[in-house]
Amino acid sequence: DSYHSHPLKNAHPILVISMLGALLLNLLERLHRRYSNFVLRIHQLLLSLAFTSSYTVSLDQLQAELLKHHPIDIRTAREKFHLEGNIIIHAACPRCSYVYPAPFPK
Repeated sequence: DSYHSHPLKNAHPILVISMLGALLLNLLERLHRRYSNFVLRIHQLLLSLAFTSSYTVSLDQLQAELLKHHPIDIRTAREKFHLEGNIIIHAACPRCSYVYPAPFPK
């Protein structure tokens, strides 16, 4: 059921928090997509620096996967949170404003 299971349910909290922060700026503060993408890239850079600034020279498998799956585009983050709506196109009569149903299946 789509209401009780979410693709981010098992996602790493670091990814969820990073995406959520950028999404909140984009949606609530109306931050432009270009700057929202910048925020996501900065989050990814900070994660990379945090992972490599420890005493290990290379990333472990979890760290590499986190960086690989971290979105750098706000549209990808919106898709992961299922925030994109379904668009159904209807035709409307310009005279009487009657709305005709879509002629194709949903």
